[in-house]
Parts: sequence; C-alpha cells; structure tokens
Amino acid sequence: MEDIILLIIFFGVPLTFIFLGVNLLYSRSSRPFSNKINTYLARQNLTFKSQRKPEKGDWANGPFPLPPTVSFRSGSMTILGIQVPEYDERYVIIETKEGIIFWLRIETTLFSRPKLTLKLDINQLKGFKGKAKPKEKPDFIAHLKFLTSEQGGRSTPAASGYRPHFKLKGKKELTSAQQTFIDKEMVYPGEEVVSEIRILWEEAFEGLLEKGSEFELAEGPRVIAIGTIQEVCNDKLRKSST
Repeated sequence: MEDIILLIIFFGVPLTFIFLGVNLLYSRSSRPFSNKINTYLARQNLTFKSQRKPEKGDWANGPFPLPPTVSFRSGSMTILGIQVPEYDERYVIIETKEGIIFWLRIETTLFSRPKLTLKLDINQLKGFKGKAKPKEKPDFIAHLKFLTSEQGGRSTPAASGYRPHFKLKGKKELTSAQQTFIDKEMVYPGEEVVSEIRILWEEAFEGLLEKGSEFELAEGPRVIAIGTIQEVCNDKLRKSST
C-alpha cells in the first residue's frame, strides 16, 4: 500500500503540474473561448468574421493601454523544457461581419480561471448602441478608388456589403462604413466604383459632410481606398450652406 502511495506521489504530482501547464498554455489563446465569443456576439445581433493579433498601429485606437515589453510579475514554471510565466496577458482583435471591431484581453494566472475582457475599439465606442440594425437609406453616395496591393491596399477583392473604417479628411474619428456598390458586386484592388455608404457613428460627423468631401477607407492602420462624396443623403450629416 505504501508503495502505491509513493508511486502516486512520484508520478502523480509531476503529471498534475504538466497538465496544469499545458492547460495554461492552451488558455493563452482565444481558441478555448470561441463559443463564449460567438454567444456574446449573437446577443448583439452580430456575427464573427475574423480575428488577428494587434499590430503596432492598432494600439492608438485600442481600448487597452499598450502593455509593457517586460512584465514585473514574478513566478514561472518549466513545462516540457519551456519556461511558462505564472501570469500572462494576450490580446486579440475581433471583427464582425457588420464591421464592428472588438478587442479581447485574455489574462491567465497559474491555478486560476482565465479572465476575459471584451471591449469595443475606442473609435466605435460612442457609435455602438448594441443590437446593430441596418439602415434603409444610405448616408451618402461616393466615388471610391481602391488602392493596389503595391500601394498598400488589399490583395483580394472587396464584396458589396464590405464594412471598412471610414475617416473623413481632417478628422481623427473613425467609424464603420457599410459599402453597397452600385452596378457591381465585387471590386478588385486598383478599381474604381460608386457606392452607397452607411456609417455607424453618425454623431461624430454631424453637419460635416458635403459634395466633394474627401475621406479614406481603412482596415486597422492600413488605408485601402480613397473616396469623394458625390451626394449627401442624410440631412443630419449634411454641412450647412450658410
């Protein structure tokens, strides 16, 4: 009996730590939480599209402060020859098919449950009311010129319904902008198109738009198209002529 107890202690304790360590490493990605993420989005009438790690230019618009390069939290363990810190923070940017951008922070600590924090991209925070609803009427109609991949634009075509970020020339605010291409279903890099555009955050652009206003469409820090407004359809956004 004593031999069995010793064997359990000898093999059980190391195996327990290996299991905890492997589970900790696995928890430091967004994969284990995909069901929770999709459930949250579904409650907001949103649908998951893609996710990626934040790039350097994303942090300026991020709802979380840029984490330090070196963490001062102490403690670590070695799992299968890999040094695993006791505490870890990971960040993921999640985009929905409706063009809403979320940031997910995953905090993991040894012997504790992972902590998830989901926040909106800071430039969309005021514009998002929850339960996103499509607009029947466009906010404005614009001529768009999509940049080529050599110019820093997309390498793949954009389909009608695409929702990049909208940034008016001379303004720092960003918002999601749904594109409804006129007479086209798909636009390739380097092509031009006329599009109906519906923006999410109207309040940021009240009284600022007029025929000839220039703007950019972007994916994160990357500009993918430049545009010129041809007609303002939303009276709330139209610039006063006086």
